[in-house]
Amino acid sequence: MSDDIITTSAAIVNMAECISSANGRQDIPAPRRETTNGQAGKELLLSGERWVNYPFFDGIGKYLAENLGGNANSTYKERERKLKRIGCLLEELKEKDPTIHTNPEAIDKAEIFGLIRLMREKNIQPSTQGKYLQILDYYLKYNKNYNVNQLRMIHRNVWPKEINKPIKHLSFDEIGQLVEASNKMTGWWGCVARFATLVYLQTGMRPTELRVSNIEDLNMETSTIFVSCPKGVNTYGDKRTIWIPDLYHEALTAYLKERETYLQENQATCKKLIPHIYPSGKVDCWSQGLWTKLRQRICRHAGVQFKWKDLRSTYANIAINVYGSTVEEVKVFLGHSTTETTEKYYARLESGNAQERYRLRFTEAMRKGIVPILPAPEGKVKIQNGSTRI
Repeated sequence: MSDDIITTSAAIVNMAECISSANGRQDIPAPRRETTNGQAGKELLLSGERWVNYPFFDGIGKYLAENLGGNANSTYKERERKLKRIGCLLEELKEKDPTIHTNPEAIDKAEIFGLIRLMREKNIQPSTQGKYLQILDYYLKYNKNYNVNQLRMIHRNVWPKEINKPIKHLSFDEIGQLVEASNKMTGWWGCVARFATLVYLQTGMRPTELRVSNIEDLNMETSTIFVSCPKGVNTYGDKRTIWIPDLYHEALTAYLKERETYLQENQATCKKLIPHIYPSGKVDCWSQGLWTKLRQRICRHAGVQFKWKDLRSTYANIAINVYGSTVEEVKVFLGHSTTETTEKYYARLESGNAQERYRLRFTEAMRKGIVPILPAPEGKVKIQNGSTRI
């Protein structure tokens, strides 16, 4: 969740008065810090200091350490941001109604439904509301509080539900614009733009999976790339190998040559597939921030707005609706554990394509001589074969 969603309120600013000092003692309250842009509130939210008299915030660190310690750092930080955002909303409720509880052990119906009403007033998307409540449920259960789940079971009709949004994927024209734009970009950034665009569109890898890949993951002999750092690599993630069409072998070879030249000119070595030399002299994979800047640069050159993950859904859509792959197959390509995730967020079989694929398969079955027809009067299924017309 972006920091921009964090709003300024007197409740957030007043938290400064109750933060303990660095030596662990509760000293004289800090002076009130007025703000018009939310910066003070953001500083407090992102500070590592211990919260005093704010039990919801005070327990977040311990909860995350015990429950998400083995997850990727990005997952940890995202969960922390969302919990702090929920805490800010609860403090906003408490500012309006002093009877509201913010202690995780005491949060009940009044707080939970007040939170739902406040999120609706702020026009937070229903899917985001549901996600916040899910995260709140995890946190409260850690504190032996099961009220969120119980209320959800009782009040299903009014509980925020995730709405199936249209899956965003690029058209063939937009893909052409991206390719043309990346071809016009010069220097190492242009080289990486061409390579990233190609690999994302031909493999459906997650943005981070490619960004942190190692050079040994790309096998030119088999024309495959090994996903060595999948989502959930330390917990549930499965490493997988994805085939890249031989058609792009020349483009991959050209990238590897430019990569070698880039490192040699800077007298550097790197195990990462896509290296970046930082001003400090460190050589490593591209940071998430730089990766975003690369995408934005492609957007400006192409005149097409997209996110890296849109190339993943574009790959899935083409695989299903153009190449005729099944959802089960694409699920494996994308590294999903269920087809539900694939169909919900990445690609669905379009109705027209479904009919066309059925027609082709029916025709193929006719050619092979095995087509089930309506049951005969005696209850047996008539079979049409190559020599019999029914």
